[in-house]
Amino acid sequence: MGHSLGSHVASSIGKSIFKRTSRKLGRITALDPAGPKFDKFDINTKIFINDADFVDVVHTDIQYYGYTRPAGHVDFYPNSGKHQNGCPQETTTEEEANCSHARSTLYFIESLTRKAKAQEADYVEEVDEVFINVKENAKVIVFGQHVDRDARGSFFLRNQF
Repeated sequence: MGHSLGSHVASSIGKSIFKRTSRKLGRITALDPAGPKFDKFDINTKIFINDADFVDVVHTDIQYYGYTRPAGHVDFYPNSGKHQNGCPQETTTEEEANCSHARSTLYFIESLTRKAKAQEADYVEEVDEVFINVKENAKVIVFGQHVDRDARGSFFLRNQF
């Protein structure tokens, strides 16, 4: 498990273990992987679906500090991966600017004892904007620690924390 740059470090560890042993880690959880510049890197340098038997990603600050595109078997986008509840709309300090980025860790911690539901969604990229649209008759899965490892796709959840 890793947050921000730590997500890509966890990915690197997974790749290294596989290269040395031909065995994958069981799970990597990436909490809002670092975004700036990582979209331009190849799969050998960033979190990728093949880095473990199961890779789940929590996106809380897309198109800013967090990585935007789906990268795991399951990609969660709380509040569409954008501004998170409780974070200031206008930021004047670095700490305030990092608020949504840091929320991924709090959400995951909360998932240890609370089973929030996430709805299957389409990830849609249009010019300079990304939309996370809940599918009609969406499949519902548990967010976070207790996610079904057979689940696949992008999922939306309304911030309930």
